[in-house]
Amino acid sequence: MNPQDKRLIFSVGFTLACKIAVIACLGFLFFSSDDRIDPDAQSVSQFILADNDAQNSSDSKP
Repeated sequence: MNPQDKRLIFSVGFTLACKIAVIACLGFLFFSSDDRIDPDAQSVSQFILADNDAQNSSDSKP
């Protein structure tokens, strides 16, 4: 194996490790369990009905 091949393998491996680390950090930052809400039937129905009411009122205006 050439020294250039070893350097290329190290470079590609290092790049992949950095990308995996960045993806893992983004996953922990944006999808952590601390930011999750516990939806129940009432809160979901209020959200759906509120969204539907906003669309209906904007559609009825001339």
